[in-house]
Amino acid sequence: MSWQLKSIQIGKLEERKNDKRTWTTGINKKPVMGSIQATTLGLEGDQVGDKKHHGGRDKAICCHPWAHHQHWNAYFQWDLQPGAFGENFTITNILESDVAVGDIWTLGNATVQVSQPRIPCWQQDDKVCSDGFFKLVIQTGKTGFYLRVLEEGTIEAGDAIQLIERPYPQATIVRLNRALHEPKNTELTQEFLKLEPLSVDWHEMFASRV
Repeated sequence: MSWQLKSIQIGKLEERKNDKRTWTTGINKKPVMGSIQATTLGLEGDQVGDKKHHGGRDKAICCHPWAHHQHWNAYFQWDLQPGAFGENFTITNILESDVAVGDIWTLGNATVQVSQPRIPCWQQDDKVCSDGFFKLVIQTGKTGFYLRVLEEGTIEAGDAIQLIERPYPQATIVRLNRALHEPKNTELTQEFLKLEPLSVDWHEMFASRV
């Protein structure tokens, strides 16, 4: 395992509009130079527009594998760079199959825990200027995931990520994504209802299926 923070991004709120709607978002994140503080509510200076679906303790930091940028760049002949998906952390040498909810990592002098997959939405279409792109993300499972911050601290691009605890190795982001899109799969629903480190929102979703 050689996971590493390739880049760290934060965003400021801005108003966006298209022919269907106008909205406020912090998805257009820019790379951070030097160190930054990771707090229980997210990275210092990072702003969130839709607080119902983004941010908060369970979704303090959004992560995306660098391998996905490379995949879509080859597929579409794009030039996506870190932050292209509105992620805070762009991470090398990692995929959703390598990550499980409940995993505890150290990086810099902060400690974080994997809390849930990311659910892509229509804002990713606007971000990459491609209608229907977020549906491709869902279909391929190249979603990314979220972290909560257990111990606040400073981090910077280039930091190595150390996995220090994996209490639920079967609860991979891949399997959680599968459960999300299989609402009648009672076996997965019951399994993940018992997954203590899973975010409150996902616990409530699974509970609503019972």
